[in-house]
Amino acid sequence: MKLSQEERDQILCTLTQNQRDFLNETMTRGRRTMVANALARSKGHHISDDTPFEEVEHLLDSWIYIGYIDAGTVSSDYPYECGRPLRYQHSVQDRSTGEVKKFGIHHLREHTGLDPKVVYDIVKGFDKIDYELDDVLIKKQTGWKLNQALGQIPEDIVLPADIQGHIDHELPLLDRQIQKIRRLIKERKIEAARASLRNRSATDRAFQQSLPLFEPAPSNTFVRQDEPLLGLDDQLQDAILELLISGEGSARRICESLISRRLAPGLRLSSGKPSFYPLVVEFIEHFVASGQCRNISGDYRDRVYEWL
Repeated sequence: MKLSQEERDQILCTLTQNQRDFLNETMTRGRRTMVANALARSKGHHISDDTPFEEVEHLLDSWIYIGYIDAGTVSSDYPYECGRPLRYQHSVQDRSTGEVKKFGIHHLREHTGLDPKVVYDIVKGFDKIDYELDDVLIKKQTGWKLNQALGQIPEDIVLPADIQGHIDHELPLLDRQIQKIRRLIKERKIEAARASLRNRSATDRAFQQSLPLFEPAPSNTFVRQDEPLLGLDDQLQDAILELLISGEGSARRICESLISRRLAPGLRLSSGKPSFYPLVVEFIEHFVASGQCRNISGDYRDRVYEWL
């Protein structure tokens, strides 16, 4: 949802000065990063989205974005290059000459001579940043709570600075930040699962005997002589854990997903189950034994689990 300028101003007025200053600084950094990345990529540089703008600007020899001023209303104190008053006055600087130009963002091309495609990407990027501001303000107005969106965040997870900044200033998180935390939690669970595998005991090896419903797996599947208990390489183990932790509990669907992603061949047992299905179940049952997962149901067709 995009707010009107009046709606945005009304909600901003309900925030503390520290919160407004934080949002203003965050938006300035976001715009500066976005402009630097757009200009660098137009010159053929390969830039990741999380590269600090300070690093990217060293690659540029033309314009860099300095920042913007919000006058609160259209004001002659912050004019366009031609003298027309502006509310939002954006500033860019020519690195080679030091010249600074000030204007409304939609006149960027006119005053910099940048390629139209680059200007288009910059303007669209600014729109996205404005949308993210609106997202924060709407959530703040509607009483958004961190624990309702994410539950309890494990104490051993180190949050990125931008996310921690929102939390420290008691401001809602963006959707992409929420997804980032969920990915961090998932990665932490996978790390913990891998650690439990390293510490598994010899008693886990007895599980195969408790499942008479399996056909023997063909010798050309994923059995490894150095890992007779698990029989799956690290890539497959991580893929299975990711699916489990993401909420996919069916061992058979996990197998089919691995096949569709070309992580495993489509060999089948006589029952039609993937040939490595017994190995996947044995692998998951390790986490049942360790208390990280529980078995919900199971018969000769499939076994279903839930990650705890």
